[in-house]
Parts: sequence; C-alpha cells; structure tokens
Amino acid sequence: MGAKVIQRLSMDLREAFPDMKGLSSNNLKYMRFFAQNCPDLRFGQQSADQLPWLHIVTLVTKMGTSELQEWYGRETIKQTVSAEIL
Repeated sequence: MGAKVIQRLSMDLREAFPDMKGLSSNNLKYMRFFAQNCPDLRFGQQSADQLPWLHIVTLVTKMGTSELQEWYGRETIKQTVSAEIL
C-alpha cells in the first residue's frame, strides 16, 4: 500500500470517526506492519491486548524474533502488574 493511500485512509478514518484517536498515517503503518509480522495473532492473543500501543510498536519494530517479542510482552505485563500492586 503506497504512502498516499495510507495518508488518504488516515484522513478518511479521522473524518468518519472524529472522536477516535490513533488513526494517524504513522499508526496505520505500524498496524499494517504488526498484521504482516504477526499473521497468526499468537502474540496478540497473549500479551499485546494488555499493552499500550507504544509498547506494541516497540515490539514489532525493535524486537527481532517472535520469542523475544513474547518475552518482552510478558515481562512488561509482569512489571506493570507488580507496580500496580505496590
């Protein structure tokens, strides 16, 4: 998908859903990258649904393997839960 298509999609989505956040061109590119790199959604079903978007972007763009992505996701959730208990 070309940059202009993503840019147009971003504008259309923001117009259709004015109260929704996260529909920038960059976020749409990250969403596409996530979908391409996690096609089985195995990671998404475990940890990603409990993480903020920035952590998910970090996982799919900076962590090399799915094993490392899953480890980072689990550890982030553990640390977050530990901090909330304190």
